[in-house]
Amino acid sequence: MSIRWRKDGRMLCAAMTEPEENDTYIDDRLHYQLSVISRTILADVNHETNGLWHWVHNDFLRVEAEHAVIARLEKACTPSTSPLVSI
Repeated sequence: MSIRWRKDGRMLCAAMTEPEENDTYIDDRLHYQLSVISRTILADVNHETNGLWHWVHNDFLRVEAEHAVIARLEKACTPSTSPLVSI
């Protein structure tokens, strides 16, 4: 998945946005390096609707994203739905 890095600093999913003047295009390979290998960018909690990516060094956004992931995991593993719990 490619990213458009806007002049205002936002990083947006290229598939969800139209190009604008002065965008810097981050191709699939560099996006993979930044998100998976070096873990320097992180998808926004609402990425599926807003297409945003954030730098991990922004501690507030990192903590917010980590909390959202934990909440989703907890919701997915409630006792009534977890295959690990037998009643």
